[in-house]
Amino acid sequence: MVRRSQSAVFGGLFAFPGGMVDPVDHSLLATDVLTGDRTEESAWRAAGLRETAEEVGIYLTDRPITAPTRPLAGAEVYRWVLRQGARFDAGRLRYLSNWIAPRPAPQRYDTRFYLARVGREEPLLLAEAELTESVWIRPSQALHRRRAGEWEMILPTYKTLEYLREFPTSGQAWDSVDESKAVTAVLPKLVMRQGGFDSLLPGEIGYEEAE
Repeated sequence: MVRRSQSAVFGGLFAFPGGMVDPVDHSLLATDVLTGDRTEESAWRAAGLRETAEEVGIYLTDRPITAPTRPLAGAEVYRWVLRQGARFDAGRLRYLSNWIAPRPAPQRYDTRFYLARVGREEPLLLAEAELTESVWIRPSQALHRRRAGEWEMILPTYKTLEYLREFPTSGQAWDSVDESKAVTAVLPKLVMRQGGFDSLLPGEIGYEEAE
């Protein structure tokens, strides 16, 4: 997990590596560097792979490559992979969930969470312009830090950690995702309660009645 710099979106919060789908992720360059057939989802997977490489220096490619000595960004990331005769491996991601921010939220998002597996706790090359901290951590430990008030996260992040906490190994979490099934977007609703706003999720009491 990483902590966003104060100047970034969701500044100061802990999150998973990731970011926006940029125009370069829709480009022919991204198509060339991504394994598999081109689909509606390809730009999302390309962005997830590129942002992971940009932010923490993990390159999820179809063959081992030499990591750069400095953080790269945008098209630089794609060109680095191609120059080494490799491609980003779309199959190293599994589409877990889709979260959409409620309309009154100050920062709107439509974000997809993917699972990725790496062989070990790889050394991380941090994009210091966007991040101030990074750590390999078990989901239960991250949730403990949130409960203790040490880490702040947005709802989709800690709900994803709660899901992952149920699996003793990354392999079991990976196997839990059936990509043949469609992912239903999760749209929380904000309700006013004592002390401020609270979020309701589909299936929770009061969700259907909330605006």
